[in-house]
Amino acid sequence: MIIKKIIIVDSNYQEANTFDFSPKANVITAQKNTQGKSCLLKSIYFALGLDIKTFKEDWQPTKKMFKVFYEHNNKEGTIIRYKDRIWLDNNPDSIDLKEYSKWLSSLLNLKIKLPLKNTDEYDEVYPSAYILPFYVDQDNSWSGAIYKNVVNELGAYNSTYIPKNMFEYIFKISNEEIMQLEEEQNQLNNEKGSLIIRKNSIQELKDKFISDAEPIVFDEEEAKEYIKKYLYYSQRISEKIQVKKNTIYDLEIKLDKLKLELMEIEEIINCIDTEYDEIKTRCKYCHSELTINQSIQRLKLSNNKYDLGLKKEQLKRNIAKVEEKITNLLNEKAGLEEDYLNLLQIAEIRQKEYSLNEYIENKAKSMTKDNYYKIEDKLSLDISHLEDDIKNIQKIINEKKKAQKSLQERIANSFEELKTTLNAKFPNVNMTSHSFMEFRGIKNSGATKNAEYFMLYIIYLKLLLDFSIISFPIGLDSVIKDEVDENNKNNFYKIIEKYILKSDEQSFVVMLEDKIATLENPENYHYINLQKPILKKDKYDELINEFAIILE
Repeated sequence: MIIKKIIIVDSNYQEANTFDFSPKANVITAQKNTQGKSCLLKSIYFALGLDIKTFKEDWQPTKKMFKVFYEHNNKEGTIIRYKDRIWLDNNPDSIDLKEYSKWLSSLLNLKIKLPLKNTDEYDEVYPSAYILPFYVDQDNSWSGAIYKNVVNELGAYNSTYIPKNMFEYIFKISNEEIMQLEEEQNQLNNEKGSLIIRKNSIQELKDKFISDAEPIVFDEEEAKEYIKKYLYYSQRISEKIQVKKNTIYDLEIKLDKLKLELMEIEEIINCIDTEYDEIKTRCKYCHSELTINQSIQRLKLSNNKYDLGLKKEQLKRNIAKVEEKITNLLNEKAGLEEDYLNLLQIAEIRQKEYSLNEYIENKAKSMTKDNYYKIEDKLSLDISHLEDDIKNIQKIINEKKKAQKSLQERIANSFEELKTTLNAKFPNVNMTSHSFMEFRGIKNSGATKNAEYFMLYIIYLKLLLDFSIISFPIGLDSVIKDEVDENNKNNFYKIIEKYILKSDEQSFVVMLEDKIATLENPENYHYINLQKPILKKDKYDELINEFAIILE
């Protein structure tokens, strides 16, 4: 999505203005602070649906009307926002933010779901979830964990999944698609289970099928054909027995691997317990407080043990499932082997001299038995088709998991490379504790804290530019906080230019005019120069007509 223009109207004070933008880098600037730079940037993202928590006291967005002109996939349109109502593409009917979120997800071809705070049930999100990763706020993005305290709307969702799950969807490393395939696979497994129950039911009635017979006339040639049929059924059952044997063999190999993996994990857990106890013991006996490195090490050990514990329990469940499958297959194989022997015995008897009375009695049974095998064959064929479908879905799941793992490793490697590169620019900041997709708080203070926040935001914005599956403008408000090392200021703007402004994607960056001199190629960017007030009375009559839909 590209933002071409925004119109802002304040009908209370009868003021308005319009701002045009470049499809690439836009620098919102002014000669000094408090000229409305942040207000304009916040207004752009508020108009797009972001529920920004903090505005300046003299800039109340709920008392203004906003109209955004956008372009997406070569299609142009408009978004009007007034308070919590949205008008799309000059449609006179307004929608609320939840309906707008569905429209936005359709436009971006991305559907984000987050677990609710109280139930953990996944629910479709408000538009803030789509927009937040692309926006860094001047007021609320620089405390706590990054991206955590910027908007209000996401408070209904489980905070442990924010913003991690949002980035997973945007990077296409979310498990949502795989979960849908697994749900489809479970439905097929349930259908297969129903067919197996039906098959088992008719097997239980097999003796009744065979014993209930009507007398018929003896026909020797027909009797010989029945012998062939019995041999055919014997062959079919023999093939099924072999399939069961092969499946059991594969499962036994899988079981051995799982048990071996379980043993290895248990050994690792024992090692972690030993290392953890050693750290604890050292501190206990020397009566000294834990060093920061020891605390971090203990925390890592605890986290590793927790993750390994989850893996251990999952392996135990997998082992139990495989053992259950093997037991069921062994029971099924035993039943087939019994049927196989019975059919061979019948065929052997029929190859001897025929007795008319014997034949009449058994022919009636064989006719009914023939019907039985027809039904059984049909059920077996249906079960076989379902098993093929289940295997195909599993193949797709495995391929997607492999591709997802590969993509996640690529993005994670890029994260580490960016972290190393930026850390070289700020050697006083220790970034080793930050890992990809771990959104934790920052414990430093002053200039070091601000530099650490800055690096993390730049890293994730750059990852979005390189790996996001949706195109959405980057919004970066002023990064110069109260406590910033003077030596870092020039570095800040050079890095912003290198990673954000030089990108071919649209961006909005706020900076004072005197900071433009720090840029390497200032002539390449579009500037929105502001003077207070940014809304003008002489433009009201011209621009109020843009909101005729609301006024009517």
